[in-house]
Amino acid sequence: MGSVYVSGVSPAIPACRVPAVRPALYVLAAVSALVLTGCRVHLLDDGTYDFTTTEVLRDDCGVAGTLTLLDRGTLTTTGNLVKFAFTSDKPDLQGAYKSAPWMSSDAEQLIMDGVIANYRVNLRGKDCLLDSLSLHLQGQALDATRFEGTASLTFESQTFPECNCKYWYAFTAARAP
Repeated sequence: MGSVYVSGVSPAIPACRVPAVRPALYVLAAVSALVLTGCRVHLLDDGTYDFTTTEVLRDDCGVAGTLTLLDRGTLTTTGNLVKFAFTSDKPDLQGAYKSAPWMSSDAEQLIMDGVIANYRVNLRGKDCLLDSLSLHLQGQALDATRFEGTASLTFESQTFPECNCKYWYAFTAARAP
């Protein structure tokens, strides 16, 4: 690597030499920063998505067709991290994109979770104040504007055990016009 001498200082003094910085080092540093942060391009476009229930898999709660926790949300992707923001009384889901070995090379899976504390809901005709409502979503991108998957909701109350139940369903989500 070449050296640059500080003006007014004798080149015979080695302590005064400053190594020259090459532009290639800047490029290498920038590329390394992108790789280390997990920056990737993903199939799904960011934006607002509408959810449709396609099949109820389990409904201990009696909420099928009446609960609209996942109806519309806004997808935001940062590297491998993914976030769905819903309205204020619903949980924001946060998670990551994952590639699974059993999927084709271009299929992407996203996994997200969220929790709401002190959530009031009607379950099987009973007004329930829950300690927590946990939501887990797994999906697979179909194309840039659609994905499908399953969602599971776990309703938990220590005060009212009759309010403890699970609701699982399959869904499709499509980019809103």
